[in-house]
Amino acid sequence: MFDEANHVQLPDGLLESFGRLFKNDLRLFVYPVRSDAGVITVENVRVSEELQPLYDYLARRGSFVDLDNYKPENLPILCRDVLRRIAAGDHGKQWCRQKSPS
Repeated sequence: MFDEANHVQLPDGLLESFGRLFKNDLRLFVYPVRSDAGVITVENVRVSEELQPLYDYLARRGSFVDLDNYKPENLPILCRDVLRRIAAGDHGKQWCRQKSPS
């Protein structure tokens, strides 16, 4: 979301996009993601230095809500991979369990 290249279609770019998105007190419920550095959440995500004040403002006003009832073993499953597999006709459940605990 905080990649300015994703907002070039609007005259005022990222600020206009966010203004439209959050103008009616919209909240985004954010599922954590796993990275090499650990689990990334609303609390520890890093954005570029120049956009950090905007992120901090939106986070303080409650625009981002951490989903904390997640299963760590499911974090390796990415929606883009699931969508790719569905599009390819792979409807098997075995890939959903690829990282399940023993």
